[in-house]
Amino acid sequence: MKSHSHHVDGDGNHHKGDGAGNDESAVEIHPMHLLPFDSLPNKKQVWPCRPGSRGEGLGRLVLLTPDVVAAAAARCIRTGRRVSLGWELTKLEIANFGRSPCDHRIVPLLDGVAFDDIYTFNPQQSSQWDGLRHFSQPVVVVTPPGSGSGSAEETGLEEKEDRVLKEDAEGDGEVEVEVKVEDKGKKSTGSKRLFYGGVTPSEIISTASDRIGIQHWAKQGICGRGVLLDYVRYAERRGITYSTFSDHAIPLSAMLEMAAEQDNLTFRRGDILFVRVGVTREWDTVMTRGDKIAYANSPNPQHAGVEGTEEMARWIWDQGFAAVASDAISFEVYPPKESHVRRCCRPPGEDEAVVEVKAGAEVEAEAGAVNENGNVNGDTKNTNGTEDTHRDIADRKSTEHDDDCNGDHDHDDDGGHGVEEKKKKKKQKQKQEQKDAVGHTSVVPGIFLHEYLLAGWGMPIGELFDLEGLSRLCEQHRRWEFFVASSPLNMPGGVSSPPNCVAIF
Repeated sequence: MKSHSHHVDGDGNHHKGDGAGNDESAVEIHPMHLLPFDSLPNKKQVWPCRPGSRGEGLGRLVLLTPDVVAAAAARCIRTGRRVSLGWELTKLEIANFGRSPCDHRIVPLLDGVAFDDIYTFNPQQSSQWDGLRHFSQPVVVVTPPGSGSGSAEETGLEEKEDRVLKEDAEGDGEVEVEVKVEDKGKKSTGSKRLFYGGVTPSEIISTASDRIGIQHWAKQGICGRGVLLDYVRYAERRGITYSTFSDHAIPLSAMLEMAAEQDNLTFRRGDILFVRVGVTREWDTVMTRGDKIAYANSPNPQHAGVEGTEEMARWIWDQGFAAVASDAISFEVYPPKESHVRRCCRPPGEDEAVVEVKAGAEVEAEAGAVNENGNVNGDTKNTNGTEDTHRDIADRKSTEHDDDCNGDHDHDDDGGHGVEEKKKKKKQKQKQEQKDAVGHTSVVPGIFLHEYLLAGWGMPIGELFDLEGLSRLCEQHRRWEFFVASSPLNMPGGVSSPPNCVAIF
């Protein structure tokens, strides 16, 4: 029984509705969606809404309030030029991951007086939004020593998720993965995969439940300000060559430099981020049929994409993005890497200026100790008391980096006593440091962004979008912001959907 007289939004407010997500008023933004990343109680589980509520079904799309959408339209729609962001449904015509290409049949009616057509397709094969039912995350189940299997408890989840896990532990057929961990004297009994809000695989497969289905997104669409970071052009300017069918990873530093070079692009809460990697162009213009068959038959396919690290997750969250999308097959680099290597010309322990973009598009060049993830503390005020832009900070970072590596700048404040001797010793020290720094690397742990964005935050992930025409229009207009209008399929319980998406300038 799905019908209800009312249900509760993310803030616990009651709204009248028909139980299918058709509220008479907009869903309020739960305060947890507005917290900085580092203040989140659980960075991998932002599940503030009640089970079955519209707020839960929308996930991060609650940031697309009427005011946010109206402001985006007023700001971005100027020329009326528009471009579709959907690739042909016939692509990828040679499938991987056991998927099938689109089948399209035209059916005559009344001896050719009219025609129908029949589509059989997997939305994941071409341009698509990953819905909240698409990907899960592991949740560890622990049992106190001496307890029976029926007393399993899950640490870090709210009561509703704890209840679900207890039911699962009693044997409802959910898949369990054996793990070996210890947590303050509690012995692990295994782990389960849960979807956003604590939804179980059995709920996804059940025809009696449409919880967190794609229909929630279809009711009002996915509309707002789109922003493009064009990695293809960024790489071409630097002579960086790569195949999009490799594990080439785009680090956060490159994302920040792209924003700086693209007219100091800044971000606002509710933005929809697009990252152009070049998959559709390579598939359509570079790869032979033999290349495509080899890819489809590969047991270990590789996909270029954004780097999966906590610093990337922090940046995505703190910008306030409502959704992310790319022309990449998996948005993030695939397979996910256990670690990412940072190469540096500085010796270990040497501080380095780092650029990090905070929530609300505020750029902070922070001074102080830098950890391996490149996270530091400080502010963006320059010596004139004004705010530095993305480009100011990126340029200063490059200059400081060159100065430190070359050792050309010497300073002395001892009134001139022993200046030459100090310079000589300093240069000798710098030469030795540079020699010691050759080949120095640091390692940053990797994460699986899908587990954070989809299962953790309820954030739509768009993949295989066609961004070629969008890239050209952005270059012609010399602006990388535009209005996005996307209308996902209104399929109760749907897992994913073609985007049916256009960008308007």
